[in-house]
Amino acid sequence: MGFFVMELRKVYGDLKAGECYGCKTPLSLGGKLEADNFERTDIHTHYSVPVQLPPGTKIDSIKIESGHEETKPKTWWQKVRDRME
Repeated sequence: MGFFVMELRKVYGDLKAGECYGCKTPLSLGGKLEADNFERTDIHTHYSVPVQLPPGTKIDSIKIESGHEETKPKTWWQKVRDRME
């Protein structure tokens, strides 16, 4: 699997904090284990959205809400401020 991650890094670049490589079409729904089927995505979205539906299931709408205020790492002064509160 390490070689595959190296290929994804060549194609899509290094990940930033809060990102991961995720399938555009999940493998369980017929997606291929190929670089073209992957993309950089927000890690919170990646782990909150996956739904395993049987093939042929029709979806008429999707609503995604984020309960996360920030995905960036905190600065040193934000960490100090949080400890003081």
